[in-house]
Formats: sequence, C-alpha cells, structure tokens
Amino acid sequence: MDSQWAYTFVRPTIQPGGLLRAPHNGGGSQLFSSLTESPAYVGPLFGDVTHIYYGTGMTSPFGPLRKVDKQSGNPSELLSSALPSAVAVNGTYAYATFMHSVNEVRRIDLAMGSSKVIATQQPSPRAVAVDVSATYWAYKKDTAGIVRQVEGGGSIEDLVDELADPRGVALDDEAIHWTDRENGSVSRVALPAVD
Repeated sequence: MDSQWAYTFVRPTIQPGGLLRAPHNGGGSQLFSSLTESPAYVGPLFGDVTHIYYGTGMTSPFGPLRKVDKQSGNPSELLSSALPSAVAVNGTYAYATFMHSVNEVRRIDLAMGSSKVIATQQPSPRAVAVDVSATYWAYKKDTAGIVRQVEGGGSIEDLVDELADPRGVALDDEAIHWTDRENGSVSRVALPAVD
C-alpha cells in the first residue's frame, strides 16, 4: 500500500498471475503487472516509493525475490532462490527473514540485488520490522519471542519471550507491536533505548 494505491496479487488457475492495484479514493481494481510465471506460492508483498517486492516459489518455497516498478509495471528479479517469510524496507535496504532449513535474517541491497546474512541459526524467524537504529524479528521454535539487532551488526537481544505464536510485527516511535496467531491477541512493548 502507498499513498495512492493498495496492491494485491492474483493467481489465476489457468494463466500467469499478476499484481492488481486499486485506488484509495474508490473505483475498481486494475491489473497493474502481468507476471511471467504462475507461482504455486507467493510471499508477502511489500513496497517502497518506487517498487513493489514479492517472493515466489514454483514447487518449493525457495523461488526468486522480484520487484515491480510502480511507474512502468515491469517486473524484474532482485535475488534468486530467496523466498522470504517476511520483509521490511528501510531506505536502500530490505530486511528479510528466511525459515525452512535456512533460518536466517538477511539485509538486501535494493539497487544491487546483493544480500548479506546478518543473523544465522534463528529458530523459524517470521515477521520483521526495521527502523533507523535496529532490525526486529519474531521467531518460533520450542519457544517464541521477539528479538532485535542494533544496526551495524550488534549482538542479538531478546525483547520479549515466552510468546505463543508471534506473526505480524510493526513499529511506531515508542513501541513494537505484534500479533499472536495462537491466542488472537495484539500486544506491544516499549522500544528500549539504543546506545
């Protein structure tokens, strides 16, 4: 979603899928970008000022991360074999969590398409959020919680633990908010100061 449009993905059963967009001020949706593949799985849509980003998978959850230019509607590949669980954009980088056998968090240069692993051996990292000082993500394995890593590669710090099944994560100026799939709750905790 941006200031003018809401975006969604549609996957027809017979033909390739596409991105639809609908104006906030009303009116019907329109096909914005046809996709060259008809993926079996589509990851989260996320965007910035210039692009919409999404992950795809054909027969496994490890398809490419793609971007669609908001002006032209042209899709292109950003990162191959990289279907994220969740993505957050902050300026020139996207921060993505990768579950399955990977269990890591990466920083992706949106202009170059290169990525750098910033955290490994994370127990099923799910939702992610980012601000100017840190990256935050939710995890679930035997236990569940939310952690943060200070920008620049600081140590990983637990913010909240003993959660049931955290999924969505969002930030405002004062707190981190999350949804919990198991108990249907929305909760928050104050953001700690960054040294």
